[in-house]
Amino acid sequence: MSIDPLARISRDARIGAGVSIGPFSVIEAGAVIGDGCKISARVTIKSGVRLGKDNVVEDNAVLGGRPQHLQRIENPGTVEIGDRNVIRENVTIHRAMKPEAKTTIGNDCLLMVG
Repeated sequence: MSIDPLARISRDARIGAGVSIGPFSVIEAGAVIGDGCKISARVTIKSGVRLGKDNVVEDNAVLGGRPQHLQRIENPGTVEIGDRNVIRENVTIHRAMKPEAKTTIGNDCLLMVG
Protein backbone atom coordinates (compact mmCIF):
# COMPACT_ATOMS: atom_id res chain seq x y z
CA MET A 1 0.00 0.00 0.00
CA SER A 2 1.29 3.46 -0.91
CA ILE A 3 -0.45 6.46 0.63
CA ASP A 4 0.95 9.93 0.07
CA PRO A 5 1.47 11.77 3.38
CA LEU A 6 -0.62 14.67 2.05
CA ALA A 7 -3.69 12.43 1.54
CA ARG A 8 -6.46 12.55 4.17
CA ILE A 9 -8.03 9.19 4.95
CA SER A 10 -10.66 8.57 7.60
CA ARG A 11 -9.90 5.87 10.14
CA ASP A 12 -13.36 4.51 9.30
CA ALA A 13 -12.59 4.03 5.59
CA ARG A 14 -11.67 0.52 4.41
CA ILE A 15 -8.62 0.39 2.14
CA GLY A 16 -7.67 -2.87 0.39
CA ALA A 17 -4.24 -4.37 -0.21
CA GLY A 18 -1.94 -2.85 -2.82
CA VAL A 19 -3.86 0.45 -3.06
CA SER A 20 -2.04 3.68 -3.94
CA ILE A 21 -3.47 7.08 -2.99
CA GLY A 22 -2.03 10.34 -4.29
CA PRO A 23 -1.49 13.71 -2.63
CA PHE A 24 -4.41 15.84 -1.46
CA SER A 25 -6.91 13.02 -1.97
CA VAL A 26 -9.67 12.70 0.63
CA ILE A 27 -11.25 9.37 1.59
CA GLU A 28 -14.23 9.78 3.93
CA ALA A 29 -15.55 7.50 6.66
CA GLY A 30 -17.53 4.58 5.30
CA ALA A 31 -15.82 4.54 1.90
CA VAL A 32 -14.51 1.16 0.72
CA ILE A 33 -11.61 0.87 -1.74
CA GLY A 34 -10.89 -2.58 -3.14
CA ASP A 35 -7.51 -4.24 -3.62
CA GLY A 36 -5.15 -2.86 -6.24
CA CYS A 37 -6.91 0.46 -6.86
CA LYS A 38 -4.89 3.49 -7.96
CA ILE A 39 -6.25 6.80 -6.67
CA SER A 40 -4.45 9.80 -8.20
CA ALA A 41 -4.02 13.32 -6.78
CA ARG A 42 -6.87 15.48 -5.47
CA VAL A 43 -9.51 12.73 -5.68
CA THR A 44 -12.46 12.84 -3.27
CA ILE A 45 -14.18 9.57 -2.34
CA LYS A 46 -17.13 10.27 -0.07
CA SER A 47 -19.00 8.17 2.44
CA GLY A 48 -21.26 5.58 0.82
CA VAL A 49 -18.89 4.70 -2.04
CA ARG A 50 -17.71 1.15 -2.63
CA LEU A 51 -14.94 0.62 -5.23
CA GLY A 52 -14.19 -2.89 -6.45
CA LYS A 53 -10.72 -4.19 -7.36
CA ASP A 54 -8.09 -2.73 -9.70
CA ASN A 55 -9.85 0.56 -10.50
CA VAL A 56 -7.94 3.65 -11.64
CA VAL A 57 -9.31 7.02 -10.54
CA GLU A 58 -7.54 10.01 -12.10
CA ASP A 59 -6.94 13.55 -10.78
CA ASN A 60 -9.80 15.66 -9.40
CA ALA A 61 -12.50 12.99 -9.69
CA VAL A 62 -15.30 13.17 -7.09
CA LEU A 63 -17.10 9.94 -6.22
CA GLY A 64 -20.23 9.91 -4.07
CA GLY A 65 -21.30 13.55 -4.15
CA ARG A 66 -24.89 14.52 -3.36
CA PRO A 67 -27.38 13.93 -6.20
CA GLN A 68 -27.50 16.76 -8.74
CA HIS A 69 -31.15 17.65 -8.39
CA LEU A 70 -33.13 20.80 -7.56
CA GLN A 71 -34.85 18.95 -4.74
CA ARG A 72 -32.71 18.80 -1.58
CA ILE A 73 -32.03 15.15 -0.86
CA GLU A 74 -31.41 14.69 2.88
CA ASN A 75 -30.58 10.99 2.89
CA PRO A 76 -29.14 9.94 -0.48
CA GLY A 77 -28.28 6.39 -1.51
CA THR A 78 -24.86 4.95 -2.28
CA VAL A 79 -22.41 4.38 -5.15
CA GLU A 80 -21.15 0.94 -6.13
CA ILE A 81 -18.36 0.65 -8.70
CA GLY A 82 -17.21 -2.73 -10.01
CA ASP A 83 -13.73 -3.92 -11.00
CA ARG A 84 -11.10 -2.75 -13.50
CA ASN A 85 -12.71 0.59 -14.36
CA VAL A 86 -10.89 3.73 -15.47
CA ILE A 87 -12.40 6.96 -14.16
CA ARG A 88 -10.63 9.83 -15.89
CA GLU A 89 -9.83 13.36 -14.72
CA ASN A 90 -12.62 15.53 -13.31
CA VAL A 91 -15.32 12.86 -13.54
CA THR A 92 -18.11 13.12 -10.95
CA ILE A 93 -20.28 10.18 -9.93
CA HIS A 94 -23.19 11.09 -7.65
CA ARG A 95 -25.11 9.11 -5.07
CA ALA A 96 -28.62 7.86 -5.83
CA MET A 97 -31.60 10.00 -4.80
CA LYS A 98 -33.28 7.49 -2.49
CA PRO A 99 -31.63 5.94 0.58
CA GLU A 100 -32.37 2.39 -0.57
CA ALA A 101 -31.05 3.01 -4.11
CA LYS A 102 -27.53 3.00 -5.49
CA THR A 103 -25.70 4.42 -8.47
CA THR A 104 -24.03 1.42 -10.10
CA ILE A 105 -21.06 1.24 -12.47
CA GLY A 106 -20.25 -2.26 -13.73
CA ASN A 107 -16.89 -3.79 -14.62
CA ASP A 108 -14.35 -2.76 -17.28
CA CYS A 109 -15.85 0.69 -17.96
CA LEU A 110 -14.14 3.88 -19.13
CA LEU A 111 -15.68 7.11 -17.82
CA MET A 112 -14.51 10.44 -19.27
CA VAL A 113 -15.56 14.07 -19.05
CA GLY A 114 -16.97 15.29 -22.38
